[in-house]
Amino acid sequence: APESTESAFDLIEAINQKKPGKVLKIYEELIDRGEAPIRINALLLSQYRLLIQAKSLKLNDQNLSRLLHIHPYRAKLANQLASLKTFDELSNSFLNLSDIELKLKSTRLDPKMLFEIFLSKNT
Repeated sequence: APESTESAFDLIEAINQKKPGKVLKIYEELIDRGEAPIRINALLLSQYRLLIQAKSLKLNDQNLSRLLHIHPYRAKLANQLASLKTFDELSNSFLNLSDIELKLKSTRLDPKMLFEIFLSKNT
């Protein structure tokens, strides 16, 4: 759903702005709207994958949009957000989220706690 994707961008933007309070508020709103933690995590993983692609491809918005078959506005946002982080920071965030996905699927750890740990490492 576009609304969820938009929320994922809002989450990432708040993470990049190093505003953990704002990030948690958006996360909690998503949970209150009935989003499953695993789905939020999957959206974030997908967004970070896009940011890593944007960072490594170094294409303008139009070419990025065309190559990755994404909406031009999404390409513009991806390039903007990717420019705020180093490749290592983006990779680490992606790996942290991959780790959370594994824990969400294989343990009974509290999803919000896992997300808060991610936030503490990434904001």
